[in-house]
Parts: sequence; structure tokens; C-alpha cells
Amino acid sequence: MNEIRKLTFPSRTLIVYDNDGNTEAYPFTELRQARFTQWVAGNNTIDQSGNSRLTLFPNPVSNELKVMIQSSSAEPIEIQILDIQGKTVYFLTEHTLPGYRQINIDLSDLQKGLYVCRVNNGKSRQTRKFLKN
Repeated sequence: MNEIRKLTFPSRTLIVYDNDGNTEAYPFTELRQARFTQWVAGNNTIDQSGNSRLTLFPNPVSNELKVMIQSSSAEPIEIQILDIQGKTVYFLTEHTLPGYRQINIDLSDLQKGLYVCRVNNGKSRQTRKFLKN
């Protein structure tokens, strides 16, 4: 396989997608070791209390922040980026469906510094810090 484009974990199986469109599946019962020489650094903490999961990457970010949201239901969400003083510098309303959704946010106009991404689905609110370099 060439460079890994995406990994998924459906039904106790690891599926690896590469940039050439090839895929390979590994049942967890047969998976003994996974070694990644290139990986995405990010704030991958997950709030287990709500129905949504939130991941930001890369962290630190240069120009484009990827916001990965996993939702168990169709729901409207609000995404806010706040600077260190709490001022909203970016706002977006989206609608998610059950499953994973990646939203790419262009942050090339933001100054270097520490920011917070806040995602609100009306039932719960999750926040993650990230660094803009």
C-alpha cells in the first residue's frame, strides 16, 4: 500500500484506504500489530457523555483545520472558533447526519496563537483547544 488516506473501524474490522484507491481489511481477531510511521497529531480527546464525538486535526494548524464530528442522529450543529479573549472569529451552522462528517475550515487569515473550537448541537457543547502557527 502507498500512503494511507483513511482508516475506518466498522464491525470489529480495520479498513485501510490508500491514496490510489486500494483498500485492505483486517478483522480485529487477526490484527496483531499496527505501526504508523506517519500520523496526524491532534487533539483527539472524546467527550463520552454526549451523542457526538469531536476531533480536530492537525494541531497545530497552519491554514486548514479539519473538524471531524461523529453523530448518532441527524441534527443541526453550530461551530464556533474563539480567540484567547473569547471573541468569535469564525461561525458556521451545519446539519449532520448519523455517522462521521468532516468539515474543513480555512484559518489562513487568523493570526498565530491559541484558539478554541466549540461545537454545539443544542443538547451538548464540546470544546477543543488548538494552536494556529
